[in-house]
Amino acid sequence: MKFFILALMSVMYTDPSTKLDYEQYFVFHTPHFYSIDDCKEFARENTELLYVKIFEEYGLSNSPKMISCVNEDVIKTILNEQRERLST
Repeated sequence: MKFFILALMSVMYTDPSTKLDYEQYFVFHTPHFYSIDDCKEFARENTELLYVKIFEEYGLSNSPKMISCVNEDVIKTILNEQRERLST
């Protein structure tokens, strides 16, 4: 099973058509890992680099409230939920 680094952002996304708030995620697709321990170790040792990438994507005003290692099933679930929201 593959593991990925996932950042949960502090600022919510508001869907203009429904006015519902949704959490924003940033998935680091690379690197990926084959053990949760390797993923956590990389995240701890490279926290500064992870934040730099997140700030490049979201800006300084939307910092992550959580960075975690999750398995590929969690990523698939999140992406499927986002696709469903966008298609309705």
